[in-house]
This record gives sequence, C-alpha cells and structure tokens, in this order.
Amino acid sequence: MVAVKTFLELAPLKLAEEKGGDQSLRDPDFWRGYHQNVQGQIEKINHLLGDLRAASESSTHRPFATEIGPRAAVQRALEPLGAALAARRIEVDNQIAETLPPLHVDQPKFDRLFDLLFRDELAMLPAGCRITLTAELQGQEVALALTDNGPALPQETLRVVLDPFTVTQGTPSEYGINLMACFFIVHHHGGRIEAQNLAGGGNRIILHLPLHPSR
Repeated sequence: MVAVKTFLELAPLKLAEEKGGDQSLRDPDFWRGYHQNVQGQIEKINHLLGDLRAASESSTHRPFATEIGPRAAVQRALEPLGAALAARRIEVDNQIAETLPPLHVDQPKFDRLFDLLFRDELAMLPAGCRITLTAELQGQEVALALTDNGPALPQETLRVVLDPFTVTQGTPSEYGINLMACFFIVHHHGGRIEAQNLAGGGNRIILHLPLHPSR
C-alpha cells in the first residue's frame, strides 16, 4: 500500500516532466483521471480494512458465539439496501429455506459479508436484473449461492475476480475490493468461495460456510 501510494503521489510530477519534453502525451486526461481514480480506490481499501480490523477487535474472546440462520442473515443485509435496489429496478428473490440449521458466526464481520456482496452486485449489474439466493446443507456446511442474470463474466475475468485491482468491463470505476473483503470474511469463518459464469448468461457466487467454524 505504501509503495503504490508513493508511486501515485509521484505520478503528477512525472506527468509534468513529460509535458515539458519534445514528445507530448497521447492522452494526458487519461493519466490525470487514472491517478485520481486509484487514489480514491486506495482510500476505499483503507476504509474496508479498517472496518474488518474493528470487527476483529470487538470479538476477540468469543469470535463465533452468535447463531444466525442463513435466510435471516441475508434479509438483514437487504433491508438497508431496499431503496438502492428499487432505484436500479433490481429484484432480489430470497429462496433460502428457514429450516436450515443456524451458522455460528463472528457477528461484526458476518454482518458485513452480505452487505458487501449486494453492494458489489449493485455496482456491476445493469438496471432491471434479478438476483436469486438459494442454500443447501452439505454435510457440516451450508452452500449459499447468489445467482444473477446479468452479463456473464468472461472466463479470464473469473480467474481474477477476487483481485482487488480487477476492473470489470464496462465499469472502470469499480474494482474488486468488495469481493476481496468478502474473501477475508469467508476465510475467517473457515469457508471458501466459488465464482461461476452460467451457460445461459449470468453469474453465480457460492459461499461454503461451516456450521461450526473452529478458531
């Protein structure tokens, strides 16, 4: 972070030097915009990691003491995002059964997980799309799937979808920072994430979450 930030702080000086030379830049506006954009993304990373650190500090003694059903966790994250989803005409269909056993979670972190997932969908999906949530019990873990009907991500993008500096095609201002934070939270709970593109269009993110994560 320090190395990247230092490089970006020096970029305007280098830009001025190049302007003074014999050859002019092909697109100086691009470099100015890029510099401002990445500086903003670094602040976004700092903010997200600060949230995760605060969550960790608040649950040092009993990190997995809270029980919550998967359906209830999703519904709680959706409530504050209702207006934003409605404004984009994005419909959410929560098909997760209430009969699934509860997960033992580190609540401050777990509360952030679905908020980050839905905010990532809001940033990436075109207006009028649909998000479907399903879950099933697989042994001692719950496999919770978030499926959308937006444009399918290319295979090369799927390979780096959790890279915080991945730029999604068509939305150059949005990087993969939200999904990176989701990865940290799922990993903390002893789980894993899968990302898939669907043959008929759309994408799916599957969270594999153990019922009883170990410290």
